[in-house]
Amino acid sequence: MFDVQVVPDRIKVDSRDPLFVDGPAWLTLGSQEFPFSGWTDAVLSVLGSMGAAVAGALDGEVHDFYFFEGSYFVKLIPLPDAPGTPRRVRVAAVNDGNAGAADDEGMPDGEVVAEVVVPLREVAERHSAAKALIRAWAEAHGEIEVAGVLSRGYQYDASDPRFTH
Repeated sequence: MFDVQVVPDRIKVDSRDPLFVDGPAWLTLGSQEFPFSGWTDAVLSVLGSMGAAVAGALDGEVHDFYFFEGSYFVKLIPLPDAPGTPRRVRVAAVNDGNAGAADDEGMPDGEVVAEVVVPLREVAERHSAAKALIRAWAEAHGEIEVAGVLSRGYQYDASDPRFTH
């Protein structure tokens, strides 16, 4: 199971030039929350980075996406599957920590702290759903700039043939 968690009602536009939007954003990988439940970050940057990684994985390339308020990133690793089957990815959540040290949670440098194997379509759909939640919040609150940012970058297309080998 893979999911992207965002909480639109807790989003704050911290600055407009440059645009900086802060809010809860984390992942659910199986039964684990990453970086952890309620994690607050630069939510537009996290989703933008994730969209770029999904687009790269659709092309069969390993890509990372980042959480910007800590030493956390996620690696999308396309898996070799039989022709005609759904493209799957290994989603590896990594605490990069400080070289040679443990962080506040005691996780050593570069440790994979959670991972799942899921269809790439599932990752793309969850990314799209998170963007849609924030876009709806932005439109309801007159945050046109925020909605505009969400319309750029990777856009999920259910008919994209790259979701299948």
